[in-house]
This record gives sequence, structure tokens and C-alpha cells, in this order.
Amino acid sequence: MNHDLGKDVSAPQMVFWMTELTEITLLDFIFNQQDRIGNIDYLSYWYWLENEQVHRAKAHDKKMPADLSNKKPLLLKRSQLNDNDAGGRVGYINFTKKTEMLKKLRHYRAAVYKQLIQLNHDFTTQGELYQYLRDTFALSEKQLHRIIKNTAEATTILEKTCRAGKLRFDLDPDDFLRTGNVVEQKIDCE
Repeated sequence: MNHDLGKDVSAPQMVFWMTELTEITLLDFIFNQQDRIGNIDYLSYWYWLENEQVHRAKAHDKKMPADLSNKKPLLLKRSQLNDNDAGGRVGYINFTKKTEMLKKLRHYRAAVYKQLIQLNHDFTTQGELYQYLRDTFALSEKQLHRIIKNTAEATTILEKTCRAGKLRFDLDPDDFLRTGNVVEQKIDCE
């Protein structure tokens, strides 16, 4: 962890990592991931603003490419999941659920919250995404049921936290790169 964090972590880097960690937590909860801790890798990217838009390019090393030098880019590490072996397996221990990570989250990205609500609705009504999940990944009935059940439970947890006023929708790395500020969005919890 100290190697990855380094001595001086920039605010934009921390906003990206906070956002990615909340999203990884949600995915691990849904897919019954057992052993995420220590299984997060990173890829480096150059980020810069151009005409108020955030752009990025993969970094091949820490040396800034000559064509980006006038754009004042930031070198940021992005989380990459290289180990996702659970896939809804029933026999795995869902440590994200067991340690109540979702219940303890206080900051979230509004767009991901809204997508979770839509995903849960689709699964409940056996919509397009439900059918894609069922027909594409060779999941057993138990695995499919586990993923759908975990999605519903994750939705309930985050909705409850939202309704209690404990969940702030203030994670948006692109907005932070554009403005240098955190702006909380007010959204309907349902």
C-alpha cells in the first residue's frame, strides 16, 4: 500500500481512488468476491483538460510524452481488477458483505448509484440485462440467483443509507479535474 500511495498523493489521485474503491466494493458485493484485498493493480494514464473536457492517454512510463508537454497533464494511477474469481459462486465468502462495507460508505458517484437502481429494476423484471447475464456467461441457476439477490441487497443497503441522509453524491473525478472542487449532487434516493 505504501508503495502504491507514495509520499505525496495528489487530490485528483485520491478522488479517482475513492471513486474506484466504491465501485469495486459494489462489484465485489454483487459478484460474491472473496479475496479482493491485495488484488488491485494499477495502470497509469496522463490526464489533461482541453476545451473544458477531460482527456486521457495511457502512460507507458513516467516520462511525459512530448506532444502533451504544453497541456500540463497529470500522471494518475487507475485501479485495474486482475482477479475476479468469484462470479457469484455460492460457496465463496463475500467479505464485502460480511464486513458491511456498503453500509459504511458515505461518498458515492451519483451516476453509479442511478445505474445500480436501473440494474436492480432490470433484474427484477427480467429485462434485457437479466437475459444477457442469464444467456451469456454460462452461470448456474444458483450463481444467477446469487448475483440477482446480491444486486437487490446492495440496492436496498445504498437506498437506505441515502434516505437516512448518510450518503453524499460527491464523487466525480472528471468534475474534480475540471473545477478542482467537490460538488455534491442531490438526487432522488429511489
